Amino acid sequence: MSSHSVARSLTVVAFCSLSVSIPAAEAQDREFPFHYAAKVVCGVQRETRSGGVVAQTYATTINIHNPADSTTIFLKSLVVTLPPGMQRPVKPVRLAVDTLGPRMALATDCVDLNRRSANRLPPFFEGFVLIDSRQSLDVVAVYSVPGGIDVVHVPERTRPR
Repeated sequence: MSSHSVARSLTVVAFCSLSVSIPAAEAQDREFPFHYAAKVVCGVQRETRSGGVVAQTYATTINIHNPADSTTIFLKSLVVTLPPGMQRPVKPVRLAVDTLGPRMALATDCVDLNRRSANRLPPFFEGFVLIDSRQSLDVVAVYSVPGGIDVVHVPERTRPR
């Protein structure tokens, strides 16, 4: 075998090794380039914490709309930041792989998050619902407390494909 053939074979082997060893997160970023992080606050907070939320009941509903003319698939994850609080980083937990038809919408709320969570969530929690999609979506969060409601458009982030 010539030195040119050996070099070409090594290049092919090296390229194949690189393409197989792409971390799962990087592959997911390319397959699901549209990302949304919706704040979620759920449950009954029994006491007012210093600098935190006041004692009352909180509810969040996140509405997801597919404006496209084709069906899309998206990943839904939850990362609970309180508890644990105290500036301890927490990894997200995958809740579902959902499908949404053209011009269709769905909602996820505190009850749905509790039902889909592998671990029982505490009576009060806050964090983020993370949505990774193959297509651009409309994502709107609705926050309610006794006597009040707020509607927030969740911004879209795109990752390079």
